[in-house]
Amino acid sequence: MPVSAAILKAHRELQSTDRGEYLGPPLLEYPPITDEERAEALKFSEALKKQLAAIPKPAEPKKLTIVPSTRSLEEQKAELRRRGFLK
Repeated sequence: MPVSAAILKAHRELQSTDRGEYLGPPLLEYPPITDEERAEALKFSEALKKQLAAIPKPAEPKKLTIVPSTRSLEEQKAELRRRGFLK
């Protein structure tokens, strides 16, 4: 990371040159869009919307309902031991 002195020195050097304010890299010049290109893009967009609408959407996942146990902690441990999950 540059120290503050290096930043200030670079700033003074930029100010001393007569380049003016730096506004970022120059923008690329693109040719304007023609009416034919716009019409083709709209056709493509409409066709894509139809294709996406035809794709079936996945079903909503079922929601799980958690019911608190009516058994005591000791009864739950005994059941887990019986099933082999606890030693």
